[in-house]
Amino acid sequence: MTLRSRWRMAASFLALWLGMSVGACPLQARAAAARQQISKQQKELAKEQKKFAQLQQRVAREKGVKQAQMLAELASLSFDFARAAYEAGDAAHGQTQLQASRTYAAQAMQVVQQQAAAGHTSGMKKVEMQFQQISWGLHDLAMMVDFQLRPPVEAAHRYFSQQRAQVLSLMFAPPKKSKKG
Repeated sequence: MTLRSRWRMAASFLALWLGMSVGACPLQARAAAARQQISKQQKELAKEQKKFAQLQQRVAREKGVKQAQMLAELASLSFDFARAAYEAGDAAHGQTQLQASRTYAAQAMQVVQQQAAAGHTSGMKKVEMQFQQISWGLHDLAMMVDFQLRPPVEAAHRYFSQQRAQVLSLMFAPPKKSKKG
């Protein structure tokens, strides 16, 4: 081996070593940034869980459309938990949260239907908007998850779209004529 080839080999090892040590710094920075992002998401999730628990306690005390609005908010928070579970790769927990979201939406719809039957339609717009946001979020989630996990997400999307359409039809139904004898 000549002196020149030894210098080339030493230079290539030096370049390799420098490349690895310089390349490690951005990797460490990315890892630290990822840890901070996870920590931030965990704090946000804790806040949402606290809000969820407070809403659950308040929903029993409310009546009428206000109760339906709170139930729709619970459905929205359950959807947020489902989305977080799907993004974390926990499809089973995501499906459970989607089912909880549908349950809260069904309860909200019962209240909305009762209020519409009594002729009270004010405040239903907020319920409709919550259902719309959930429906759009479910559409986005369905595009993001693995194709094998899509059927329950797509079914939930259809359900919320139907519930939203039903709220709109109740909001804009012609007023009922009272019977005069």
